[in-house]
Formats: sequence, structure tokens, C-alpha cells
Amino acid sequence: MKTSLKKFLSAPVFEDEGKNRVSALVNNVVLILMLSSALFFLSASFARTASSLIRVLSLSIFFITISLKFLLNKGRLQTISILLSIAIWAAFTTLIYSFDGIRDTTITGYFLAIVITGLLLSTEVLVFFVILCSLSLIYAYWAEVNGLLITSLGPLPSPIDLVGVLLILSTTAILVGLTVHKIREADQETRVERNKAQEYLNIAGSIIIALDTDKKVSLINKMGCGVLGYSEEEIIGKDWIDTFLPEEVREQTREDLSIFLAGKENTLVVAHENPILTKDGQ
Repeated sequence: MKTSLKKFLSAPVFEDEGKNRVSALVNNVVLILMLSSALFFLSASFARTASSLIRVLSLSIFFITISLKFLLNKGRLQTISILLSIAIWAAFTTLIYSFDGIRDTTITGYFLAIVITGLLLSTEVLVFFVILCSLSLIYAYWAEVNGLLITSLGPLPSPIDLVGVLLILSTTAILVGLTVHKIREADQETRVERNKAQEYLNIAGSIIIALDTDKKVSLINKMGCGVLGYSEEEIIGKDWIDTFLPEEVREQTREDLSIFLAGKENTLVVAHENPILTKDGQ
């Protein structure tokens, strides 16, 4: 039961590092929405003055986020990103048109939808959401002016306030879009350089590995995989000494590696040689 719950709450893992970052972000947003909507429903249930619409809305968001989590766990990252943005927009639009009007609390939700859309989806989709949120706010303002939407939560904002909100909304979208574009460009360049380095390593006729400070494998070439008898996925992240070295040489190798990593000139290990252990025990 505990393992199943942990698996459900964890973000799915992809081969692409960029997708993994997006997956972790989406997973955190979904879990936050799931928890907050559940707490909102419980608090509204105990509050006699709470509107029934609040209860229905919070409960709906809770079940929607559970559905989104199942989709995310199946690897539907693009679909979940679109649905998540639509769900946030729909929730706050419902609040605006039901009783809140154009107020700080509801406008904040639109900024949240814009930021999430910019982080997760393409520029074209971001532009679409900016237009969608802007039209929703303009219609809500028109409805309040003409008495179709009545709220007791303060005076109606002025036209200048509405224009200011729309400008800030658009500026936020532009900044988010530019930032994400730069991050994606840098990430793409990093992946290209890393793949190029990996190609050079694979050409080499020797075993080449890279270890982190915890002595875990962070990189290995094809020759290394072939000699050890493991796939790259089975090797990366494993403790090099405990997994791929015979027991009788582990302690001495660990000492030499520790001295090497410490980098002290008077005790620097210039070279170290030891046997390795293949998958079939040779």
C-alpha cells in the first residue's frame, strides 16, 4: 500500500531531461491543487456561511486533479499540461462569473494559468491563453457595468484599472515566454554538447567512466558497457566500488579515491589499478 501510494505521488520519469523537469513541475502543481482543493472543501463544509458553489467547485477541482495525476503517471505530459491550464482558467472564471467579479483573488488565478502555460507549453498556446484570459476579464467587466454580474465585494474597478490588469497580464506572458525560450535554448545546446562528448567517448577503445563525489557512475562509454555486460541504464547512478569491483579490492580503492578527491599534493594518488567485476561474475 505504501509503495503504491509513493508511486502514485511521484512524477513519471522520461529519457529526456527536459521532460523530466517539466514532469516534476507539473506533478508538484497537481499535488498542490489536489491538497488545497481538498482542504478548501473540508473548511467550506464546516463553515455554515460558505456557498454551496464553493463546495462543488473545490470538490470538482479535487477529482479533476486526481484524473490529471493518473494521466500524468501514464506519461501524457502534453495532454496534462493543456488540461491543467484549462482547469485553472475554468476554476477562476467560475469564481468571477458566479459572485466574485474582477477582484484581486480571481485575477491572481489568471496570472497562475499564464505562468503555468508558459512554463509547460509552446508559445502559440501561451498566446491563446493570454487572449482567452483577457476576453474573460473584459466580458466580466462588461457584465458588471451592465448589471448582469452583481457582487458585494467592493466597488467596480475603473476602466483604467482593467487596462492596467490586461497590460500586466500580457507583460507577464511575454516575460515568461522569453525566459522559457532562453532556458530551452540553453538546455538544447547543453544536450547537443553532451551528446557530442558521448560520441567521442564511444569512439575510444578504452573503458571511460565518470564518477561523482559519492563515487557513483555519472557517465560511461560503450566500451565500458560492453566489458561490464550491463546496459548504460543499469550502470548510471550505481556505486562504482560496491557494484563493479571485487570485494577484496573495494576498501583500498575507496581509500585511494578519497585521497584523489581530496586533492592533497603530499598524498596525491597519481595512478591506481584494480580488477573490475562483470555482470556474469567474471
